[in-house]
Amino acid sequence: NSSDEEKFISGTDRYIRIHTNILNKVINDPTIAIIFKPKRIKNFYKHLKKIQLLFEQALKTDRVIVLGSENNSMPPANVLSISDYAIHSNFSSATAGIESILSKTPTMFLNDHSLKEGKMYEYGKNEFIFDSLEQIWKQIDYLSSKKIKFEEIYSNQFLDFLDPYRDGGSNIRIYEYINDLKINLTKGFDKKTAINIANKNFIIKWGPDKVI
Repeated sequence: NSSDEEKFISGTDRYIRIHTNILNKVINDPTIAIIFKPKRIKNFYKHLKKIQLLFEQALKTDRVIVLGSENNSMPPANVLSISDYAIHSNFSSATAGIESILSKTPTMFLNDHSLKEGKMYEYGKNEFIFDSLEQIWKQIDYLSSKKIKFEEIYSNQFLDFLDPYRDGGSNIRIYEYINDLKINLTKGFDKKTAINIANKNFIIKWGPDKVI
């Protein structure tokens, strides 16, 4: 999603800078292949018209793939299954990047907005959260050359912070909780009581450390 005004985090000028950097990297480094998975494929091609020649040059390397459609429902995990690393270009909106980590793909975040707060930033500063793409490329080169594994990048403490379950069963837990709420409301309980009962049942099944 992009605006023509630079003041917006996902502004067009920033979008072009990021993609220019990545495309040049592919062109100049034959060891790198890139899979783009834009959130909105129409915007992707719209903005890349401004660097069309560079994009076409990168495509000729046969190391650039663009995945997506106007009805794109492909989860990041599907793409990451064939990726060595992932780059999430917007640390201020990190959901897809977090999903990448939870799929056990080493993921770097671009934080060129100088967002310096929060637990995730504390965990990832200069480890997997960087202020520039140049720093990200340097880190990827380092991790690759040293053959550093996923478990060495992200601590269990950090992974527990992101998702204490990591069992692929979130959809089941959500369904059970919502169903519990529905049953309680159907029985005539007020909203607060229905929530309290659902929370109690959730704690009994999944543990008290899982409810804030």
